[in-house]
Amino acid sequence: MNRSLSEIIDRTRQYAMQKLELAAITFGTYNFRDVDFFNEIENGQKFNSHKQVAEYFIERSSPKIYLTHSELLDVAQLTSERFPDIANAAIKRARQITNRKILLFGKYELHYSDQVPNWHYDSFTNNILPQIHWSRIELTNSFSQGNKKFVWELNRHQYLLILGQAYLLTRERVFADVFLRHLSDWLTNNPPKIGVNWSSSLEISFRSLSWIWLTNYFQDVLATHPDIYLEMLKTLFLNGTHIERYLSTYHSPNTHLTGEALALYAIGSFFYESDKARRWADLGYRVLLDALTFQVLNDGGYCEQSTHYHRYTVDFYTDLLLIRQRQNLPNDDVLFSKLRKLYDFLLFTTLPNGHTPLIGDDDGGQHYDFDFRELSDFRPTISVGAVIFKSPELKFIARQVTGRLIWLLGRTGVEQFEALETHEPQIKTQYFPSVGYLTTRNGWTTDSCFLLIDCGKHGFLNGGHAHADALSFVFSDGEDAIFIDPGTYTYSADDELRNIFRSHSSHNCFVIDKDEFSKPQGPFSWEYYSDGHLLEYQDSGTKLYFRGTIAADVPRKFEYERIIEFYYGCELLIQDIVSKPSQFFFSQYFILSPHLICSLNGNAILIARRDFNNEVIGTMEFSIDTDNDFTYAD
Repeated sequence: MNRSLSEIIDRTRQYAMQKLELAAITFGTYNFRDVDFFNEIENGQKFNSHKQVAEYFIERSSPKIYLTHSELLDVAQLTSERFPDIANAAIKRARQITNRKILLFGKYELHYSDQVPNWHYDSFTNNILPQIHWSRIELTNSFSQGNKKFVWELNRHQYLLILGQAYLLTRERVFADVFLRHLSDWLTNNPPKIGVNWSSSLEISFRSLSWIWLTNYFQDVLATHPDIYLEMLKTLFLNGTHIERYLSTYHSPNTHLTGEALALYAIGSFFYESDKARRWADLGYRVLLDALTFQVLNDGGYCEQSTHYHRYTVDFYTDLLLIRQRQNLPNDDVLFSKLRKLYDFLLFTTLPNGHTPLIGDDDGGQHYDFDFRELSDFRPTISVGAVIFKSPELKFIARQVTGRLIWLLGRTGVEQFEALETHEPQIKTQYFPSVGYLTTRNGWTTDSCFLLIDCGKHGFLNGGHAHADALSFVFSDGEDAIFIDPGTYTYSADDELRNIFRSHSSHNCFVIDKDEFSKPQGPFSWEYYSDGHLLEYQDSGTKLYFRGTIAADVPRKFEYERIIEFYYGCELLIQDIVSKPSQFFFSQYFILSPHLICSLNGNAILIARRDFNNEVIGTMEFSIDTDNDFTYAD
């Protein structure tokens, strides 16, 4: 692996800092005292008590990062009066939390019997992760030290924001009490640098952003508990130090890096009194602008070939833009234009049913979830973009006011969304050459047909979040998703299943001699891979014609092309063309939606809904055109 001098220096520096931290903790010399924190933030003032610090942070008028406490109170009133479904959903979820049930990734219930959850417990493998220096925790071994994703999801503390919303909506003290109990216990049982919750700069970043929001949601509550508030502020400041020190510049220059940079910007802005914190804000902003040049492609696609991480990227840069607007700071023209392209990409890749195919990896998480929808429903994000860019087309896709829009933009954002005109996009076929997606549809209504063809590069750098999906496609007929991308299924819990769901055979692909065009090597890398390559496409107005091939990373003894013809009456014709001098075995894979079933009828396959009527909604017919003899495999 070739590494630049700057990368070698940075990795060496981080390694040395880890060892110095470990030594300091081992010998009991690592400490961040109250007076150390006071010295960082005093800026001409003198703090003599916890109460004095709490009062200062509550009474100061700046910084404006997210909605203030008074704005959030107004949002709560608006939501209760005009959007009771959104309000009731938040209250219902919050009551589950008070009853000791937390939903992880929107679907896995974490039940805990004590007053607070065990912050180091992995409910997936039933392991308790060791409380040792974070650098000694093995992050990729799921079973010897637990599945970190489940632990991290809990410790992002995004669920505490739901408690905050319920508290503002109802003013019931129980939500504040649970928040205080959880926060206080977390601070006690996660001392600086100890345990899995200090092992990822990105996860520290997510938690930091949650805490900054929580200072506004529970402002009046924290004012009466200055000791807890001070520990929260001290730890938040330490988070900034840690993220700056262990920034993923070379380790994971993807959404890890941008998420960390966003947190640096927010933490730095929050502690604007500190010279060190202002340095964090400057660094975070520079990193985010620099990442735009290589992560966000010229056509608005995201470099990792993952729609889920595309959404993360949209949400991160949306946060940055909104924070700077609230601070009355100018936004870079490149940021504004590239963010608009990121949103346009979401517009064209949204299915008629409002969901987005989860192409490539997804980790199951979100940058806040205030709508409790399926992971593939990106419309809450799109609703915010509609307001930012005053876009009737984005509003058409978003369809309605969302919880994300309400709690992020407040009353003004809701009014702007409702004042927007709505009209469907004029373009039906869109090719994204940089990312390699071709999308088309016969209309923009919910009963339209939609096709997306993946004909681009395998992935970014080592392809950590890529799947073997070259020349795969996604097809839907109105509300029915027919041929799908099955997504990730498991991220880090089972290596075998992870590789299965990353393979060609788990996508709508053609495989020759059982030899995949791309072969995994570990959970986030590949032994070899292949890129999709578009040869030509034509849109006649009644039919889309596509022809593509695969550019293999290793030599192949055959040539392969795929032709897809999409007739706007909602018919597909697929031709897989192979040139090979000797006998070979081939497989065509078609991945049906789990809501559908299929049955053989002569030379045809009937596709039906999986319901009481088993209504047939489509037919597949196959033929083989060859001069050679052929047989079907058993």
